Amino acid sequence: MNSYFCIVAILKKIRSYLLGVKEKTYSTPLNETLEVWFINGRHVLHSANANYSFDTLHSIFQETFSQIGLEQINPKKVLILGFGAGSIVCILQKELQLFPAITAVEHDETILQIGKEYFNTSSYKNLDIVCADAFDFVATHREKYDLLVIDLFNDCNVPDKFLKKEFIDHCLELLEPKATLVFNFINESSVQKEGFNQVYNYLASKNGEIKNLPLFGTNIVAVFTKNN
Repeated sequence: MNSYFCIVAILKKIRSYLLGVKEKTYSTPLNETLEVWFINGRHVLHSANANYSFDTLHSIFQETFSQIGLEQINPKKVLILGFGAGSIVCILQKELQLFPAITAVEHDETILQIGKEYFNTSSYKNLDIVCADAFDFVATHREKYDLLVIDLFNDCNVPDKFLKKEFIDHCLELLEPKATLVFNFINESSVQKEGFNQVYNYLASKNGEIKNLPLFGTNIVAVFTKNN
């Protein structure tokens, strides 16, 4: 019997590299479609049209953190808005061997359950996960951080409320002097590009340094470093 299950596991892994294996589909009030796949030997989380964790999104943040020199920055306190299934924390702790105190905000309770079941999110250290709307969270939160990562999507799009000046201002208030804010966007449609430009131009008017990182032809990341 053990040999049988071993063979099944091996065949599943092989298939994951060829076609991928869809393991489970969910629907929630916040995300109409959530799919857990086994691809290239590991689980990934997709919405209907985008990756939420451990596929292209994982690569985007690997490249972002490399380009901004995150290992040298070595943040002590990190806020993640849009935890998903934990890609960003995985990169910090397992790949870069950085162990800051992390607060992670995720609005969809089902995604948090998926994270525990398929992505072992309970294994991470110094991680406080908050189930809340990120807009409401930053409006009332007062703790300050060295790194703030924003990865807030409804499928392929950043919801309008996260493009507003009010939200950006609240985020900036949570930054320590010299801290870094990273805001991820998909950059394919005219609406998506307009949303990015709206946020980028507003950040450019603030007291700090702003740059953009075009990544893989699909995403663009705004990186803002606060002066003081």
